Amino acid sequence: MVIKIRQKVRGGNKILYKGEKMVITVKDVEDAEKLDLELKKLLNHTEKELIKRHLLSKEGAKKDVLAVWFEVGKMLNIFLKKYQINPDEKHYFWKDLYEHNTLLHKSIHKKEINESRNDYKIAYILANKYTLDELKKAGPWAILREVFYSKNIVKDRRIINWIFKELIERPRTRNEARPFLKSVADRFKQINTKLLSDEELLVKLKSTLPAGEPPMSAISERKNK
Repeated sequence: MVIKIRQKVRGGNKILYKGEKMVITVKDVEDAEKLDLELKKLLNHTEKELIKRHLLSKEGAKKDVLAVWFEVGKMLNIFLKKYQINPDEKHYFWKDLYEHNTLLHKSIHKKEINESRNDYKIAYILANKYTLDELKKAGPWAILREVFYSKNIVKDRRIINWIFKELIERPRTRNEARPFLKSVADRFKQINTKLLSDEELLVKLKSTLPAGEPPMSAISERKNK
């Protein structure tokens, strides 16, 4: 599948069509336009529903940031189940979401967006694996998104699962959560976790907990999608 990309140039936007195919056909462009239009409709519908539910103001202020992004994540899960985008092309999809005209990311600086710092992608992942109640136990959106900021954490989904299990079962304040995340990230510098069994990885994860804090018994076995 080919993805429609909006690229900022002097004087406006330049439209490109990106994909893994060497040769892009007219049919590819037509399909990309259709996909883009359907996404635009869904973003607009989600925005209106959030305003109706008083979670989002007409100016773009989020009255419950976590709830807003959770709803966006649910919407994206529905969309990406319907439209199967090649994994190698998804980075185009995630990045171009910020080029759509919507209140959902009105206050976000696009220059700060990259593969790990993408609220749409993070919302998609979290809404696919957790309920809103579980995420509220884990902490505010500002902390949950930080889990994905470290390459030492996101390189292994088992680490992410364990962190969220910890945050859900043992809620931490913002000041407590950040040192915890840093401890986990630092522990896995220069470690190829793909070579570790679940049990070996769990031992290393437990070592990041403060002395005297009883560790949980196992890594979360939630299905990765």
